Order: sequence, then C-alpha cells, then structure tokens
Amino acid sequence: MHVYTLIQKDEFSILAASFNKMASQLNESFDKIQLSMVELQKISNDLKSKDNLLKATFNQSYQLIGVLNTKGEFLEVNDTGLSFINSKIEDVLYKNIWDTPFWGNSFKEVKVVKNMIDQALNGNFTRMETLYKNKINLDFL
Repeated sequence: MHVYTLIQKDEFSILAASFNKMASQLNESFDKIQLSMVELQKISNDLKSKDNLLKATFNQSYQLIGVLNTKGEFLEVNDTGLSFINSKIEDVLYKNIWDTPFWGNSFKEVKVVKNMIDQALNGNFTRMETLYKNKINLDFL
C-alpha cells in the first residue's frame, strides 16, 4: 500500500508540473493576444483617421469625383457631384455612370462616356468636359 501512495504522489507532482507549465504558456499567450489587440486598435484608429482625411479631401473638391468599378458602376461619388444632380449617394451607387442623371438625356455624351471607360480599361488616359448645370470635367484612368 505504501508503494501505491508514492506512485500517486509522483503522478500528482507530474500532473501539477504539467498544469503549471500549461498555465504559464496560457498566460504568455494571453499577454501576446492583449498586445496584439492594442496594436490592432491603434492600426484601426490610424485607418479611421486617414479615411476621414481622405473623405474630407474627396468631398471638398469643387469638381465631380467618382470611383467606378470595371463595369462603369459608381462605387463612390463626392458631395459636389451629387449636388450637381441634386441626388443622394443611394441614387447613383452601383449604377452605371451612363445611367445616372449626369448626362441628362444626351445619348451622344453617354456614348462618349462608355467609349472613354473602354479606353481607360485598356490603360489609356481620357478626358472629357461637359455641361450639366455646371461644367463637369471627367478624367478616366
């Protein structure tokens, strides 16, 4: 019976040592996670600050600025551009640029815009000037 007690004590000490090692590793991992979370929060705050600066610059322009995808759909339009057509972003977002009120009923200008987008997709820089209540300059890159 005495031998059994010694084996049991050895097992407990082995288990205790293993548990203590695992607890120490968990504490180290937790410290690393906390540090990573602090770093991620700092990066997130920096991105928000830069995003706000970009949006302020984007919306302070006196000209139409828009971002299109390769299908010619608006992903973003600045406030100045929206004020030209007295619209909200929801009115033009994800719509083809030629299907928005920027062109009035001018089929000729719509054709030019589509051609300019095709040229830009092929790597060419194109520029267009048009009138819609105010002069609008379009550059496609």
